[in-house]
Amino acid sequence: MKVTDGGDVSTTTIPTEKKENGPTSPINNHISDKSSSSINNNNSSRNSSSSNNNGTRSCSDVSTSSSCSSAGEEQETDLGGEHSSDTLKNGSVLVLNGKSECATNLSSEHGGGSVENGTSDNRSSKAPRNKSSSKKGKSKSATAERNTTSNNNGMSSPSSSASPSEDKSQEKQGESSSNLNTATTSANKSAEQDQDPQRQDSMEKEEGSGGEGSKGEDASTEDVYYVHDSGLTIKIVAPGAEPFEIQVSSTEIVQELHQLLMEREDTCHRTCFSLQLDGNTLDNFAELKSVPGLKDGSVIKVVEEPYTCREGRIHVKHVRDLLKPSDWADAYAGTDCASLSFLNAVSGGELSGKKRVVDCTPPDYIMPGTANSLMLSPLHPLIKDQKPISCLKVLAASGWNPPPGYRKLHGDLMYLLVVTLEDKTCHITASPRGFFLNRSSVDSFDPLPATPNNFLSHSLIELLNQISPAFRKNFTQLQRRRMSRHPFERVATPYQVYSWVSPTMQHNLDAIRAEEAFSSKLGYEEHIPGQTRDWNEELQSTRELPRSTLPERLLRERAIFKVHSDFVSAAARGAVAVIDGNIMAINPGESHKMQMFIWSNIFFSLGFDVRDHYKELGGDAAAHVAPRNDLQGVAAYNAIDLEGLYTLGTVVIDYRGYRVTAQSIIPGILEREQDQSVVYGSIDFGKTVVTNDKYLELLKKAAPRLKVLPHYVFNEKDEMVELCSSVECKGIIGNDGRHYILDLLRTFPPDINYLPGENVELCTDVRDMGFPMEHPHKLCCLRQELVDAFVESRYMSFIKLAAYHLQTMGLKKSLKEATINKAANNEEGTTFPSASTTTTSSAKTSEADNETDDNQPEVKAKTEEISEDKESSDQKMVESITNSADKSEESTTMKAIRQAAVSVCSLSEKEFDIRFNPDIFSPNVRHVNESPIPQDNAPENATSQKDSEPKPESSSDDPTEVSSAKKDATPLKKNPSLELQIRLNKEACEFLALFQIPQFVRDITSNSACALDSGTTFFGPNALIMDGITLSAAMHSRGINIRYLGRVVYLLLDREEQMKESVSKINIVQTNTNNHKDKDTPSNGNGATTNGQSGSQQGSLQSLPHFMTTIAVMELISRSAKHVFNPYIQSVDVMNQCVAISHFLNCFLMSGQNAVSPPVVIDELMPSKQSRGTHGRSKGNKQQSQRAGKTNSNNNGSIGIEWTALTQQSLWEQIRQDIRSYYGFVFPEPVQDSLEEVLSLYGVQKLSLLRSFCLKTGVQIHLREYHFHKNGGAGKTAGNSFSQEDILNVFPVVKHIDPKASDAYTYLGTAQSKMSAGFFREGYELLSESLNLLNNVYGAMHPDIALCLRSLARLNYVMSEHADAMAYQQKALFMAERILGVDHPTTILEYTHLALYCFANNQVTTALKLLYRARYLSLLICGENHPHVALLDSNIGLILHAVGEYELSLKFLEKALELSKKYFGARSLKTAVGHHLVARTQSCIGDFRSALMNERETYSIYKEQLGEKHEKTKEASDCLQHLTQQAVVLQRKINDLAHGKGLPPIQIQPPSMGSVLDMLNLINGILFMQISQQDIENFKAELEHRAREMSPPQKDPKSQPLAIESSPTKDEIPEKH
Repeated sequence: MKVTDGGDVSTTTIPTEKKENGPTSPINNHISDKSSSSINNNNSSRNSSSSNNNGTRSCSDVSTSSSCSSAGEEQETDLGGEHSSDTLKNGSVLVLNGKSECATNLSSEHGGGSVENGTSDNRSSKAPRNKSSSKKGKSKSATAERNTTSNNNGMSSPSSSASPSEDKSQEKQGESSSNLNTATTSANKSAEQDQDPQRQDSMEKEEGSGGEGSKGEDASTEDVYYVHDSGLTIKIVAPGAEPFEIQVSSTEIVQELHQLLMEREDTCHRTCFSLQLDGNTLDNFAELKSVPGLKDGSVIKVVEEPYTCREGRIHVKHVRDLLKPSDWADAYAGTDCASLSFLNAVSGGELSGKKRVVDCTPPDYIMPGTANSLMLSPLHPLIKDQKPISCLKVLAASGWNPPPGYRKLHGDLMYLLVVTLEDKTCHITASPRGFFLNRSSVDSFDPLPATPNNFLSHSLIELLNQISPAFRKNFTQLQRRRMSRHPFERVATPYQVYSWVSPTMQHNLDAIRAEEAFSSKLGYEEHIPGQTRDWNEELQSTRELPRSTLPERLLRERAIFKVHSDFVSAAARGAVAVIDGNIMAINPGESHKMQMFIWSNIFFSLGFDVRDHYKELGGDAAAHVAPRNDLQGVAAYNAIDLEGLYTLGTVVIDYRGYRVTAQSIIPGILEREQDQSVVYGSIDFGKTVVTNDKYLELLKKAAPRLKVLPHYVFNEKDEMVELCSSVECKGIIGNDGRHYILDLLRTFPPDINYLPGENVELCTDVRDMGFPMEHPHKLCCLRQELVDAFVESRYMSFIKLAAYHLQTMGLKKSLKEATINKAANNEEGTTFPSASTTTTSSAKTSEADNETDDNQPEVKAKTEEISEDKESSDQKMVESITNSADKSEESTTMKAIRQAAVSVCSLSEKEFDIRFNPDIFSPNVRHVNESPIPQDNAPENATSQKDSEPKPESSSDDPTEVSSAKKDATPLKKNPSLELQIRLNKEACEFLALFQIPQFVRDITSNSACALDSGTTFFGPNALIMDGITLSAAMHSRGINIRYLGRVVYLLLDREEQMKESVSKINIVQTNTNNHKDKDTPSNGNGATTNGQSGSQQGSLQSLPHFMTTIAVMELISRSAKHVFNPYIQSVDVMNQCVAISHFLNCFLMSGQNAVSPPVVIDELMPSKQSRGTHGRSKGNKQQSQRAGKTNSNNNGSIGIEWTALTQQSLWEQIRQDIRSYYGFVFPEPVQDSLEEVLSLYGVQKLSLLRSFCLKTGVQIHLREYHFHKNGGAGKTAGNSFSQEDILNVFPVVKHIDPKASDAYTYLGTAQSKMSAGFFREGYELLSESLNLLNNVYGAMHPDIALCLRSLARLNYVMSEHADAMAYQQKALFMAERILGVDHPTTILEYTHLALYCFANNQVTTALKLLYRARYLSLLICGENHPHVALLDSNIGLILHAVGEYELSLKFLEKALELSKKYFGARSLKTAVGHHLVARTQSCIGDFRSALMNERETYSIYKEQLGEKHEKTKEASDCLQHLTQQAVVLQRKINDLAHGKGLPPIQIQPPSMGSVLDMLNLINGILFMQISQQDIENFKAELEHRAREMSPPQKDPKSQPLAIESSPTKDEIPEKH
């Protein structure tokens, strides 16, 4: 099918005022590709200093930003980091050029921007800048920016060395660039001194307003700040290139011009040069505005500088990066922070709107009902036309290196060997003046120039162009291809992203790469000459940076993020080197599991219980989980960000079955014994305990945020020691004087549900679930999210109980006293609604909310009566309160608070106080019970415990019983009793089991759980849950540990049974009703074929479990398979890794009894007797090779070759056992003996399971089609699904903390709330500021920037700025692919959004291609059984219907209707819309009978849900009449044909594109309310009338919402389209 895009798209407009700055949205100039060089994301070339000039933006951004706007709109240069409608109106926008360009058009053809074309470019801007950073600070910035050449244009690898100027700057400063603290501090001080005081004040005001001050409180100060920066147009004259002009900012530094020139296509091959103005060399670290004589129109000359040996090596490395033949090799190999993106391959580059006639027929593998024939190869749709371009055969360092002494005196720096495509071997000399050919050969050394005119060239590229015509041609093509790519395809990611599948990549000869890999400089960072980075000093000094003002916070967070991302990359490389055996242990004499390593100033340890530290806690299982718990503790303390308290940089890496912990090294810790170092905590889990006053002071400041209770324990001398953390937490004072805490594995309270030996009586409901449950280890702790949720819930209960007790006590007094007390309570702010039933625990919070809401009118009425009485006798009441009622009122209030505190198990009876003792169940800790329960208080405590035992959800039927039981409670002492601490911990665990998990299951199975919605975070409440990654993140966001996954599955199955029972009852009722209503209607007879052409498909879909059950069961199996895989792969010899992994996958995924052929262990080093015909290997040879493998393996000292004994049955038994012991889940008896039956029962696809397993273990497999059933006879090896050639690599799986940009999130959160309230203008400005700040902290690529871009796109779309919406969404999609993965659920969400915006921009075929891609990815991840597939199918069906492909459209719409019935109910409004769409399509193909039946269903649902008089019901009725008339007309024509008359053609009126867009908006959750101008005038008049009556006045009516953006729920009412 071929479709031509074109025609007008009639869009629904909102009758609001146009945006003040014209059609270009203000944020277009703050695109997220700004300053991609300000944070260099590659580990090997990142500068140790992160103190890049705050807000300094490099000239590389010219080429990074896409820069063409068709209308020539003005571009805003917002250097203040704030912009608003006020500043846009008052003239603070700078037009830097007559033809200023904006960044809305992001098509790949403009990937290089206008730089390549020699035109000028506008400059995007950043948040507030440092105006006069010291040269020291700037040198760091410049170095980092200079090292990102390839990050912006792909021409140079991110691992390229530092610039020539860096070395000079280091000599100039006379100190190493690793002195981060000094540099950043001086930069900040100078910034503070030079900062405009008025501007600073406005920033502080903005900060104090919580991020809502984006409106620009002081426009005048904004203008003053803007005037500081001016745009300059300067001309650059470079040798060998045409002069060109560029647009720069006066606040930029000269170094940024260097960066620009290294990225332009015509000057990219230059690395060693200086810039001169009027014969004077410019200082690389001077701001342009400080350069004397520099003005608009100045000419700057590029002057070639002499090479040094170091500069020569840098130049060769840069050239090698420019000549990389493949754009994909680094991404598949997981190096250089490269990652994959297929948006351009999927869309065919059509987002530019160039191609118009394209075949948009859906591929067969994504058609509905073809999930069983799912293919893997379309996952990576590489562009077939683009073959790798090779420029040279060999570029290597010559064997004649280094130059002998006498040649050094002639200036020889190094020698190169080059073999051109013409097979010409050249020996090249690098000299200070450049590169030339010498006379050497492979056999003889003759360093003299080869010819009199020796082609001396300052650039190696220029020399190669002269000696090889093929090089000149191919290099030009290669550069053009690279520059045509979108900037976001070239910028490096902050962290390395790995692909779980890869095609076969050709491994090219690369001597430079080989030299890098095997040089002695492993861990040597070239940009810090002569030393490795002191990671601990960098990590801690960045946290010590000042943070009082917004510019300081931006600089600090930017430095923290950059150093942390560098540290994570270095830790991952080091962990891989440790496991691969490339690093020598610091204790080489001990066994492998006990060894520890130091590399690049990072300490590495393995996750084994080597000295029985964890013997009582679970041994190796506890040692394996301890680093993960420790990482969560580090993240918690880092989030508090307490000044003076330091944590270690911590990264946890899983690689080849091993868990490696990487930590920064405390200064001096290696010089003394551990027991001498620890001044706080315990080194033996509580047997010996020490404390320190300074640590107690610091930890007590952090304790309230973490809900940690300070407590006393006995040490080995029976002395009381106070702790404010778990006993395992160690405090060590480093040689640098900093107070470090480490071993934070028990920061949060223990989970009593998994500690069966503690003799704590859980409530009956929890015991019925099987708790307390045995677990492989005893380090089970609650999550911080759960603790916060529990405290919040208890606080709400406390407030309601206190209010209730105050009211009940007041009712006992006389009427006059009651009136006075209530009035006093009103004045004190105690205006809580009464509730007839209150809860004594947090579990009934939501119910109590509903009850109190219902009672609010009564309370309001009472309050009004009280206020009337107050007016009449105000003076008397005041006197009575002040004189006589003070003491009685105080005692009444305290009594109410005391009763409420006891009821919610508060640790203090005078206030709400819930904190936890993390050591409460630690085995070796002896607690000091300072407050034994008094005898007279014991029964009351027992009563309270009994009352709270049943379950947290249950509230007391009569609250007076609680109060009477508690009213005489004696005051507790300062520290609560152990019994109270244990009870509180127990109730928190019961809250998790009885409330949090059931509520989570209800939420994820509700109709809105998978809504297409912009969401507040990627893993927020409305995240798109499609696989185990998103399910785990959703559980964690609710505080639910993964070990409860089995419980989640049980609840999902129970809820599914309940839903099926309710549906069956509804169906019975509906069937009876229909039989009475439509006795003469043939609908019942044809019902089986109405909504899908095969009833079997519908039946099979209905038989599948809920999609959440499928996802959860798949996650259970893949996680347990990983648990089995880790020890399995540890036992395998290195030479047999591929065979062992392929054998494991065969046993795991192949179907049928004895389907897996035994693995053949082939020793490549042993001579084979059958050198020919290896495919015909006999059975005897197999056995012989197995025996040989066993012998070799045993000789090597490994465990042996036990892995070959693994079978399908034994593996499945191990997985089942792990699921039972770790997750507490048991499969049903009929299917538990076979994985095949389990997968079939729960609807799990093997390809999805394979993906999940590979992502969890880091295994990379070959991209091809896999068949998981036996192909040949029992003895044929070819019958196995996986062979050793299919295992391509194993990558590390890295866990680390994620530093946040605090100010940006304040803006982002406020923007989300504004948008949800409908204030789009304010939300837009806040989002713009948030994006600006995120870019400033994170650089160009980050998931949160993608989230911000997605929100901006959505907002632009709602405001009818469709082109801007598409531009933003394209960037968000690029980012999601690059950072999260090409098959991540969020990527699917981004594809769906972009398809809608493309259709609105009249790019119909592109929209279809994007939807096809989204549907394929959905099928791959979770299959067709998912509500989001229904949304995708509705979109695809609608667009296919719009282009006249009715048969194809019907297939997708029927599938969407089928899924809607299953997940939203047969009588939901979503299903009604589905029936209507199917009926409309069926009518177009002439199937009026089926169309009538579907439309009748639509009418029936609307009538039932909305009533007969509703507009939608009337529309459905009209449509029914129309279809009936059409059916009659068709029947007449058929009758005429039967009587011999010709059949006239049926005229089908295709729907207008506008009506299709309206329907797309509806099903994607965007509702446009049609409001006339008269309605707006009436609305304004009404608001003005109310404003005159009320004080304070209401908000301006202009800000009232005129469009509503919502998530599609079952209750939404479709609007007219």
